[in-house]
Amino acid sequence: MRKFFIMLLFVAVSCGLSYSQIDERKGYISFGAGLNIPTGDYAYGGGKDAKKSFQDSDLDAFVKPGVHLNLVNFGYLFWENYVGMCASFNGGVNKHDMGGDDDPSYGGYTNLMVGPMGSYPVAEFFQVDLRPMIGLGLGFTPGIGDDDFKVGAGLAYGVGATFRFNLASRFAIHLNLDWFKSDCGYETEVTNFYGKTTTEEVDFNISAFTAGISFAVRLGN
Repeated sequence: MRKFFIMLLFVAVSCGLSYSQIDERKGYISFGAGLNIPTGDYAYGGGKDAKKSFQDSDLDAFVKPGVHLNLVNFGYLFWENYVGMCASFNGGVNKHDMGGDDDPSYGGYTNLMVGPMGSYPVAEFFQVDLRPMIGLGLGFTPGIGDDDFKVGAGLAYGVGATFRFNLASRFAIHLNLDWFKSDCGYETEVTNFYGKTTTEEVDFNISAFTAGISFAVRLGN
């Protein structure tokens, strides 16, 4: 019986400490960097006709994988430490390649997005966050041929997952998986196999894989 009470006391204290540490991590601010991979129409500078022309010419894609920066990510939990809100200010740079490296061009994007966040503490040291977001996106497209450098703005939306490894009560490292689409692209003319030229709207589609550090933030007492 004595051992039973000692074990019960140990479990109660452990649960209390775990909840206290999770409570200390109600919010976080993080920074990170990694790889972005263009997907969809953005990777080929157009729709299926543009994709086919690149495949026929043995080129991988028009827009190459590049650097993605999570300049600032923020998250805070309100309800039972499971549901809250998040915000992200991110950006990236990609090389635009038409088949020659003599005069490479670079384009990029930046997004400011907010949304709800769901979080689940898998273990005391490991949390998973899900982040659907929506906001404003800016796209920067290099000039092609006689075209000038273009800047576009539009709706940005996406979804992401964060895997946080809590090394201390107020410090963590994290891995992010994000996908987003931004309607801030450009119009381009694509000529298909039959010689027909069409104008297509190309939006920014990006998958990003990043790593970084997080610092715990707690509002109020």
